[in-house]
Parts: sequence; structure tokens; C-alpha cells
Amino acid sequence: MNFRQDVNVLRGLSVLIVVIFHFFPKVLPNGYLGVDVFFIISGFLISLSILKDKKEDRFSYLSFYRRRIHRILPSVLVMFLVVTVAQFYILLPSDLVGYSSSLQASLLFIPNIYFFITGGYFGGNDSVKPLLHMWSLGVEEQFYILFPFLFVLSIKFIKNNKVFLSFVLFIMIVSFSLNIYVDSIGGENASFFLLPTRLWQFLFGVLAAIFLFYRDGQTLNLRYLSFFGIALVFLNVLYTFTFMPAAVLISFGVFIIIINSYGVGDNLIVKTLSFLGKISFSLYVWHWPIASFLNYYNIKSVSFEQALLGFIISILIAFLSWRFIEEPFRKPLRTKRLLSIIFLFYIVLISVSYATISNMGFPQRYEKNTGNIASAVDSNFRCPKFDTFLYGGSKACFIEVNDNGKYRTAVLGNSHSLMYAPVISETIKENLLVIPLNGCTPTSDINLNTQCINQFNKNLEKVKEDSNIKKIIIGTTWGNSVMVDSKGESINVSHESFNSSLKKTISYLQESGKEIFLIGPISTPSHDNNFASDLSRSLAFNKDSSSIKKSNSLDEFLDNYLNDIVFWRKELGHNFIQTYKELCDDTLCYFGRDGVAYFSDNNHLSKEGSEKTKDAFHLSLSK
Repeated sequence: MNFRQDVNVLRGLSVLIVVIFHFFPKVLPNGYLGVDVFFIISGFLISLSILKDKKEDRFSYLSFYRRRIHRILPSVLVMFLVVTVAQFYILLPSDLVGYSSSLQASLLFIPNIYFFITGGYFGGNDSVKPLLHMWSLGVEEQFYILFPFLFVLSIKFIKNNKVFLSFVLFIMIVSFSLNIYVDSIGGENASFFLLPTRLWQFLFGVLAAIFLFYRDGQTLNLRYLSFFGIALVFLNVLYTFTFMPAAVLISFGVFIIIINSYGVGDNLIVKTLSFLGKISFSLYVWHWPIASFLNYYNIKSVSFEQALLGFIISILIAFLSWRFIEEPFRKPLRTKRLLSIIFLFYIVLISVSYATISNMGFPQRYEKNTGNIASAVDSNFRCPKFDTFLYGGSKACFIEVNDNGKYRTAVLGNSHSLMYAPVISETIKENLLVIPLNGCTPTSDINLNTQCINQFNKNLEKVKEDSNIKKIIIGTTWGNSVMVDSKGESINVSHESFNSSLKKTISYLQESGKEIFLIGPISTPSHDNNFASDLSRSLAFNKDSSSIKKSNSLDEFLDNYLNDIVFWRKELGHNFIQTYKELCDDTLCYFGRDGVAYFSDNNHLSKEGSEKTKDAFHLSLSK
């Protein structure tokens, strides 16, 4: 395959965007989109290689996968080994267990599925997961495993070029539509992490390869078209649009650049990007463990000097990895010998990760209270990803006490209703239907965005029509100051107007004969106080934890919410569940106490925190 300097420069630009985003997130807040460029380039290079090899009747699955093994595994496995050793001296027990699980998933080529199940990409604790970046390699590896078989079969059975191109375009549209649909039902994590909703980006590259292959490799070579493609790339890095998947513009831009291939010149910028393009794989593999370590150790924020040092170290290590690992293994080498080395790495890494998980992250490495507080991180309840089902405008799940399939009680709201679900199920001692709509509020006329309004109204209708449901427990975030109406127009929201909107929801459901309960507000840590993680790391690294607020005054909480509490006590009586009382004493509302963290992050109750509120639910639900 002929070397494409412009594609290499594009690869260098992409990895630079990603690395800047990870070390200096405020500089390029959409820099994560650089990964999307890699998907398109991978689709282009892989499909063009297969097309050329098939034309010359020399395509071999064995040769294809041998090249993939030589290309990917040596650098990745060495990184795994180095990072695994380092994490034993860094991560708290629960974090080390999480790391070991992500390592196992990465060794099995499914890290994207693991991170989809266990969390996300943009959450507060995601920035301290050393192998989070492997999600994109997981997507690529799954594409490499499946695509050659399907592509070769398509070439074999679809002889007409136009039909073949139409078939690829059809699959691309299906994947793109699936992306939009999954987003519309609250599945942003799924559309971000999983191959079916990412396939359309690879197929942009495949379409570019087919286009150039049919033209015998001749690109359009139009100067202004290249400028337009570059403009789309930079526009998307600076802006995203809520009405379409985030990477649409950058995908179109990369497609245009690939099929156009206008000369890139020979200046310092091009030479720098070309160099970064050569080491891009190693740079991507190594930079994130360094960035995540800085995030983990510094807790609140990484200084500019530390971030710059991490950036420079990443480039140096990437160069060494490219020079002494990546390049030598790309050259002819007995594959059996390489497989033996890979097998040895796998045995060591799987054994170490299994031992770590079995021993609960070796908690003796840190003081007991530190480990207990760390274990609260991300412990708030979530619906198991593969046990959810469509319900109304979003998804739902069951917490089952028995297997008769019957339910009478539902939890409705966002993640602030979801976090109480296990305690509610324990209190009522029966199956519980949980209908979360995270990132929204249970209000039908105003909400955080118009998609929330549409989805919640569908949920509302479905719940009202569900004759099985006799009781509904609503939970929400409180204190939203800015929301939108059904037209998408921004409005300032007072406590009174929010209560009025929430009352409409409750009245609407009461009209159908259902008994409604409402969970009241609680005092939460501040936005920048990721309580369990911040406090446990402060203690572990002997940092001053005095800046981490461990409680709020009860008076301050009541100053904010007393009117709401009085209003809903009058409206609902005992059906207004005042969980705050279980977390506060006469003067303070606690975020944690006696070596136990009540919050898993900056606003969700941990497993222990939600358990502490069970008396409030017993008082209301047992009447």
C-alpha cells in the first residue's frame, strides 16, 4: 500500500488533539473527538488493503490477522505490564480491583463493553481509570475481528459496483440511525462505547477506500475541498451540536480529506504532525496512564506545569515505545516466537489481575478507614446494563425479590431516585420496577432539555397506563435554576415554579388512582467535591484534607429547602419522604462519618448512604 503523507499528518493531528484534551481539557473541551478520526482512518486503510489484496488474488485471513497482532499487541502488552506494576504502589484497594477487571477486559478485547457496563467516559471518577482509553482499541479490535469476513463475503457475492457501494452505504445509515435512536432513549453510554453505534464512522473510511479503489487510486486533488474538510474537523473540535451525533462534522471532514489528498507541503508544522503520526499508536497507548496518574494523585486539579511535564514525558515514552517495541515487531519476525511471548504476557497479567481481585485489591496496603471510604466510589445503584428493557421513552429494570414477575410499585425519576431503589425494594419486600431517566427531572412541561420533556412524557403515559402499578415513588434533583420549556426556550426556574411543575406530574398520576410518594431533597457535597474519591486519596497520599468539606450546616440546608419541605408535607403528608433527616443531626448534615462515606461522588448517595435512609422509607411506605 502506498504511503499517504496526508493521512499520516491527519493521524498526528488526531492524536495531538486527544492528548491535549487529556492533559489540558479546558483548552480543547471536544478533543475526545480525535479518537473518531482513528476509526475512519482504520476503516479506510483496512478496507483498501483488502480490496487491493483481493484484486491481486493474494488476500489471506492469516496474513491479515498476523499483521494486526504484530501491529497492536507488543506495545499494548508492555504498557499493561508497566502500568500494572505501577498501580500496586498507587491505587487504593477498590480502585485496584477495578483496574484489574478493566485489564482482564482489555486482554479479552472487550474494554469498551466493560467501561459501558461499569461507568462512562465523562464522569468525575472516569478521569482516574488508567485503562479507560483502551475502550477505543476495543472497538477497533472488534471491527478488525468481524469486518474482514463480512467485507470479503460482500465482495464475493455482490459483483455490481453500484450495488456494492449502495450496500455499504445502507449499513452505514443503519448504524448512524441506531446511534441516534440509542441516544434518544437515554443510551448515550451505549452509543459512545459500542461497535454497532460506531460502525458508521469506520464505514466512512470504507466508502473512501471504495471510492479511491474504483478510481485506481486517483484522488480528487482539489485544494479548496481539502480546506473545507480541515475546516469541518476544527469546527467540530471547537463545537458540537445537540441535534446530531457529536462526531458527524469531523467524520465528513476526514472523509473529504482522504478522498481529496491535496499536497500537505513541507514545513515545520507538517513535519511535527508527521512525526506524531508515526508514533501516534504508542502515544495514544502510553499518554493516558500518565494523565490518569496525575489526576489520581493531585485529586482536585493538575497544575499547568505538571500537565506540561506529563505531556512531554508521554511523547518521549511514545517515541521509545515506537522505536524499540512497535517498529521492530512490525518487521518480519517468526510469528510463532511472537505468539509465545504474547502467551507469556497473558499468563502473567491474567494471573496478577486474578490474584488482585481475589484478594480485594490487597487492602493491607492502606489504612482501613481509607479503604472503606474508597469503596464507596461509584457504589450508588444503577440498573444492570444487560437487564434493562424499553419502557415508555427510556429504559427500565427490575429489582426482584421473587421470581413471579409481578410488581405493584415503581420508582420514577432520575439517578436521584435510582440511588434509593435497593432500600425501597428492601422496605416493601416485593419486586420493584425502576424507571430512571438520568440527566432529566420528572417534570413534563419544563425540564433540562427538550429531549427530556419528550422522553418523560412518554414515560408518564406508560406509567399511567400500566395497571400493575399501584404505588409510584418519585425522586429528583432539586434546585435547578435554569431549564427549558417545550419549545426549547431557556427559562429561569424558582423553587415555586419547579414545585408547580412537579405537582402537575403528581396530580396527573393521582388521577389514575395511583398512590404517589415523593422523595425530598438532601444536602449534597459541592460540585467540585467528589467526596469518597477525593477524601480517600487525600488520606492515602497524606495530603491536607481540610479543604474537603465533610458536612453542611443543617441551617444552610433548611435555608434553601425549608419552603419546599413545608409545601410537600402539606401536599402529601406522610407520602413525602424526608430522607435528609437520616443524614443530619440537630446542627449538621453529613457527607460521611466514622470512616464511612455517605456519598459515592458529589451528589449521589453511596450504598452505605442510601442504607442510612431506610428508616425514612419504612416510616412512609409501611403505613
